[in-house]
Amino acid sequence: MPTVQQLIDEIDARLPNTFTNTLKIGFMNSFQNEIWRLLASTEIYEFDTIAGQALYTVASDMRIDMVKSVLVSNSTVIDGSEGYTTYEYAGPDDELNGSNYYDALGSFGIYPVPSTATGGGYNVKISYEPSPVQLSTGTLTTIPSINAEYQDILKFRAMKVIAQSGNNPDVELANNYQREEDVMMKKIKMDYHKRKFRKPRDTYRRSEGWSNG
Repeated sequence: MPTVQQLIDEIDARLPNTFTNTLKIGFMNSFQNEIWRLLASTEIYEFDTIAGQALYTVASDMRIDMVKSVLVSNSTVIDGSEGYTTYEYAGPDDELNGSNYYDALGSFGIYPVPSTATGGGYNVKISYEPSPVQLSTGTLTTIPSINAEYQDILKFRAMKVIAQSGNNPDVELANNYQREEDVMMKKIKMDYHKRKFRKPRDTYRRSEGWSNG
């Protein structure tokens, strides 16, 4: 899979230009963020509660707005029969009431606060869509988060913007890159809908816990 530098090299080989790497990476990074929801996979992050502790450190690629579900076990004995309670998101202006999770300046909060006496050891399962790696001149050896089969779309977007720029834009060339981008975007959307409507890989059954099937 190509690195950020290799993508830049391919752009320059196909379309010689005077744009800085910072600008070209910016074009790719902005577009990656724009289409990320069509590309993100679902990950599971787990931790156990600590007695008396409400706030926890979670995965660095987890944003609160990308969390899909939060489940907390009803028992500290995880044997497949414990059952889980679904926790609901509480925003900055919402009152904590019932079973909630919330953002606390980057920490992951749960409510009610686990009891200081018996609140430790409950399993927390967070289903979320990880944030993409942000591209920059400091990440030239990094492989973009987008699947390899879709990465060409980042080049098409950057080359389209370059072709459109300046006092003498090459409209025909820009339109060619737009058509290539459109073809790839159509595939991305089709693959997204296939994933969305197929049976999820990770399913939860109250009597069986989490399973891969």
